[in-house]
Amino acid sequence: MDKPDDHAIALSIAQAVEADAELIAALIREEEQARQDFELARQLAHNPNAMAEADGGADHGELDDETYRTLRAFNIAAQHEENTGVEAEPIHEETHEASSVAGGDETDDGNTTDDDPQADAEDQNNREASQDDVFHMDEAEIQAEDSQIDGIQHEDTQEERDADEHPGTAQAASPAHSDLRVGTKECLYCTEEFPEDEVFEAPCSHGMCQPCLIRGIQTAIKDESLFPPKCCGQAIPVNATNAFITEDLLTEYDNKHEEFETTDRKYCSDKACSAFIPLRAIEAGVARCTRCEKRTCLNCLSEAHEGTCIDDPESQRVVRLAEENGWRSCDRCKNMVELTHGCFHISCRCGHQFCYRCGRQWKTCNCPQWEERHLVARAVELAAAQAQARARARALAPVARPVQPPGCRHRNYRPFDRVEGEDECDDYQAVLSPNDDAAQSEPKTRLGGKKNIVFILTDDQDAVLDSVSYMPKLKEHIIDKGTSFVNHFTTTAICCPSRVALWTGKQPHNTNVTDVNPPYGGFPKFVSQGLNENYLPVWLKEAGYKTYYTGKLFNAHTIHNYNSPYPAGWTGTNFLLDPGTYDYLNPIYQHNQEPPVQHKGVHTSDLISKYAHELLKEATDSKNPFFIAIAPVAPHSNVNLRRQPGTPRAPLMTTPIPLERHTHLFEGVKVPRTENFNPDSPSGVSWIHKLAQLNDSSVSYLDEFYRARLQALQGVDEIVEQVTKQLEDAGILDETYIIYSSDNGYHLGQHRLPPGKECGFDEDIRVPLFIRGPGVSSGFIDNAVTTHIDLAPTILRLAGADLRSDFDGTPIPVLPTQENKRHEHVAVEYWGGAIAEGQIGGFDGKGQIFAQNNTYKGVRIVHEDYNLYYSAWCNNEHELYDLKTDPGQLKNLFPHDDAAADTALLGTTSRQVLNRLDALMLVLKSCKGNTCIEPWKILHPEGGVTSLKDALQAKFNAFYKEQVKVRFDRCEYGYLIDAEGPQVGYEYREGLEWHHWT
Repeated sequence: MDKPDDHAIALSIAQAVEADAELIAALIREEEQARQDFELARQLAHNPNAMAEADGGADHGELDDETYRTLRAFNIAAQHEENTGVEAEPIHEETHEASSVAGGDETDDGNTTDDDPQADAEDQNNREASQDDVFHMDEAEIQAEDSQIDGIQHEDTQEERDADEHPGTAQAASPAHSDLRVGTKECLYCTEEFPEDEVFEAPCSHGMCQPCLIRGIQTAIKDESLFPPKCCGQAIPVNATNAFITEDLLTEYDNKHEEFETTDRKYCSDKACSAFIPLRAIEAGVARCTRCEKRTCLNCLSEAHEGTCIDDPESQRVVRLAEENGWRSCDRCKNMVELTHGCFHISCRCGHQFCYRCGRQWKTCNCPQWEERHLVARAVELAAAQAQARARARALAPVARPVQPPGCRHRNYRPFDRVEGEDECDDYQAVLSPNDDAAQSEPKTRLGGKKNIVFILTDDQDAVLDSVSYMPKLKEHIIDKGTSFVNHFTTTAICCPSRVALWTGKQPHNTNVTDVNPPYGGFPKFVSQGLNENYLPVWLKEAGYKTYYTGKLFNAHTIHNYNSPYPAGWTGTNFLLDPGTYDYLNPIYQHNQEPPVQHKGVHTSDLISKYAHELLKEATDSKNPFFIAIAPVAPHSNVNLRRQPGTPRAPLMTTPIPLERHTHLFEGVKVPRTENFNPDSPSGVSWIHKLAQLNDSSVSYLDEFYRARLQALQGVDEIVEQVTKQLEDAGILDETYIIYSSDNGYHLGQHRLPPGKECGFDEDIRVPLFIRGPGVSSGFIDNAVTTHIDLAPTILRLAGADLRSDFDGTPIPVLPTQENKRHEHVAVEYWGGAIAEGQIGGFDGKGQIFAQNNTYKGVRIVHEDYNLYYSAWCNNEHELYDLKTDPGQLKNLFPHDDAAADTALLGTTSRQVLNRLDALMLVLKSCKGNTCIEPWKILHPEGGVTSLKDALQAKFNAFYKEQVKVRFDRCEYGYLIDAEGPQVGYEYREGLEWHHWT
């Protein structure tokens, strides 16, 4: 085709301009009007008197009175913000030399002015962190907090009083509002300004730009718990967003809406498709996939087939009835036969003859009744069995007989009967057989056998870096008086998911609380998952306990949502709330149902000590068995929420702030120089492997950070002593279990990492667990593998309450006579990113504080013969460490070629060990209930395999070689099953190979 000449092109442009002349002219007028509006707004912003002059009936140019009043109100609001000092407060940067105050005296350790480019860069990086331990408030909430509304009470600081006396100073410090725009609207989520016609207005009147709106809809489509997309709790009418989203996205949303609205959903049996099948495509027990056109049987959920489905619900009902009543089915015609009288010889109506007892063809088995010698042998067998049963009964009877103890004061004592005037005899005892040691050790107290329980839970305290050695009161009152569980792990190395797992006894993939903030975590997610009515304090109250809590409960538990709903199950509370949870010198506490109170200049550790004492007194005065949880934030980083004018509030995470009386302690103490501390060679995988070695100044900062953590823990150490002495003074110390642990661990320079957690290394997942109490061995070290999901079952067991059938964990054998299901494994899982805390310069030394794609699955195995950690990351990198030879987890043994796969490990090869670990992790990554406790039963249902050692038998090599390997389909920030790769493996049957199952 010939190229058009210049004349033709010019003519075409002219025709286009003529055709669109009116539209172009309108656009030019709008741009000019916008320019004039902006100029007017700029003048108004710099000259407030201009509006006063304009009020006298001055001409407003082309603006009508309503528009002019709107602009004037806008300017007044801006000036009010400047005059009230909302954003004029200078930014205080805490350093390692920061000293706390006691008794209300506050000290500042320096500040950074607004024109400091380094501080601006750091603040910008902090604002970019989308996931951290801090609740992010929108603009309205910040103003609400700063204006002291919503019931928040606090005293003004000296700086605030000075600002009130000299308002001009604060106003001068604030930059002029020179960026005021007319005809624009702010997006609530990214806080950027957009033209009004490019911002979708939600039902709550908040604005959403097109990218944020699309992202919100896409996220809701992936996660049913977020569907439909909402803003301020109100559903966004997606069908009214046609101008902002594509037709494909709208269709995808409508399809998901139909899927999520369907209660009994069916999906395509083709694993490569797995599409939802709408009700309109289902007929006569068969579902036709609208995507791939394949047909699925609704009974067995496999590819459609001819004839009656053996998984048909009615057929299954008949099978269950047959099992309950001992019916037999004919091998030939499959009809059920019930024997009501007569011999075992069955002649079915189809002509087939079989033995009713074993189901085999008649006279082909060893059952009696078809030959005389079998009948005689059976009679002899029965007679011998009956004689043995009678002898055993005589030996065991009675196994328990109630007796009246010498100290019983009740006159009309009768075994098993209620005593007049009492519900039961408090002094009742049972003499048990020697075999019932566990029941024999159960304590009997003035509380009817129920023991009190105190649980002290710190924040971010690891069990690896020796912090416990600097807590002498903890050693004196709990460690030396109780049992140390030295192989105790959290399943998720971050606060909120770990705490929810602890209080529910469930893996995070079963609570679906996988982050510290919405949409995937925090207190709102905990409530939305129905867990507020289904966790430990609720169960303890049902068991007759008074329950109390003080300190940090969950993340995103805030001054705005603390009572919507209020955490269930607690008799008395004093919760720490965001945004003051981690602010050591400005904490916000909220007592029972009362409004929150901010305590400016008062150290959080002194406050929680006071509240713990008050709640413990209330508990002891109640004369009821009680459970009290004390959850200080130490040694978590100190977090200040600071704000630059016109920007969202961003977190500043610094060293923890100790009490003033502890700041002189531990001079010269350094982070333990373990082999993995700032190693010369990189370690780990993914983003960790790319970290540069820390310089000398960073290492010095880590030492200061470590000392600050130890100093902050001294406040906790004092609480430990206070609690034990208070219990002793009340005369109930010997009737009380005291448990000490932490939500997750912490790293400081190991693997070149800046301060933080969220990794799968032992520093992050291995945490302290010490328990003292009646019947607990003193000064004992227990090597059993225990996890946070075991704590809720353990506490219920100690309380004498029934265990729940859906627990993913099992009670820890606290008493030496208790025998529980012990396990060698820990299922480790994490979703989202990783945060660099402190002021070390982030992960790259230049301010990068957030690492993407930190989602991984892991399994930690501890046995006397081996000590392993294996993980698979969402980018499908893998790592394997043998901690017996490499306790620092520096040498990744995961093979990258065939030669490495044949390296010797555990008496076999790395390849064989990994095949077993992959199969085990595949079970654990989606386990529920007892499967999480005994995962090998899924792989070996016939029994005989309960550990990795058992599974390493050579006869299983072919089976494990063919098992599905753990992998991810993509990286996500929450638990989205379609991103998690394969979910199901196969169980072992001797003699069967892979093709039999596929």
